[in-house]
Amino acid sequence: SGDDFTGRPQNKIIQEAFTLAPNSGVLNANGDNWREQRRASIMILRDFGMAKNLMEERVRSSVADYVKHLQNVKDKNNVDIRWPIQVMVANIINETLFGYRYAYDDCQPLMDYVEDTKKLFENLAESKGMFLGIFFPILTRLPVTSWYTFGRFKENMNKLNEYIINNVERILEEYDEYDEPTCFVHAYKQRMGQNEFLDFFQEKLRQEIHSVVGKERSITMADQASLPFARACVLELQRFANIVGTNVQRLSTRDTEIRGHKIPKNTWVNGDIHYLMANDPVFVDPQEFRPERYIAEDGKSLRKDLIERTLPFSIGKRMCAGEGLARVELFLGLTSTFQQFKILPSPGNEIDLEPKSGSFLIPKKQNLRLE
Repeated sequence: SGDDFTGRPQNKIIQEAFTLAPNSGVLNANGDNWREQRRASIMILRDFGMAKNLMEERVRSSVADYVKHLQNVKDKNNVDIRWPIQVMVANIINETLFGYRYAYDDCQPLMDYVEDTKKLFENLAESKGMFLGIFFPILTRLPVTSWYTFGRFKENMNKLNEYIINNVERILEEYDEYDEPTCFVHAYKQRMGQNEFLDFFQEKLRQEIHSVVGKERSITMADQASLPFARACVLELQRFANIVGTNVQRLSTRDTEIRGHKIPKNTWVNGDIHYLMANDPVFVDPQEFRPERYIAEDGKSLRKDLIERTLPFSIGKRMCAGEGLARVELFLGLTSTFQQFKILPSPGNEIDLEPKSGSFLIPKKQNLRLE
């Protein structure tokens, strides 16, 4: 599958020489940390218009500065075009990250960063020490060889990181959580105060609803077939956030046997549906909220094998008689809410998804912001 080759090597040089901290960021991180960072980064870039006209406008503006600079060059018979191109590309990235760009006649800090990056890659290409350190990690810890296999690359990277750290610190000094983000750093800081876990899935849900139903028409049960992710969200919410901590007890009406275990008449029996949905091996990584687990390979239908193991209304002749009504309420209530609103934490607060413990897992009382 697509996840089979998404890991990064757990190596001292790769994980420590080229990152601020092990397993951090997007490039070299692994596991849940990588997924969360990548997900947040993609959403922030999308909000800035990566797939819309806004990003194109920024690029066009930077290209216009680049063309203007070339037009102002006096000796057009001897033009080193690499430098202006580097300024143009670096300015686009710099403006996206930090909210500002450099003038072509006053861009030394930016060009120093570009040159230092270039030197780092040249050193990597020419160095045998780094590859020896990757395959023989002990060399990164020996006094004589540690500099050639690890130390000098870490020093080069620290120099590059100074530029980023200084910009981030300066920008965060001016940061106001109630202002509209003007750059990636502002948006990332703002997102840290939100529940990124909730935000990603509700955006995906809203996109599906708006593309199929729109924002004006009322959603009906007939729309279910065209809203597979919405249906998957309902199922995963019932599995992941099942409110029944302990199922209603049953009583055996006669002597019986289950898988070799004799159950005498009048024995209290508990079918622990909460435990089953939280630990059933058919649900890969059951402690993670993954609506997409229910969607079949065709991207349209749902997996019947998982639906059959999702038992929020219990099972058998004593299962909830109101299941049919509840399913309609859940689907229409969920989709109609997210069709019209985006749910965010109220200012200065975070959304607490941890329920109150007890026979029923009731959500805690808290105010939210509807956007």
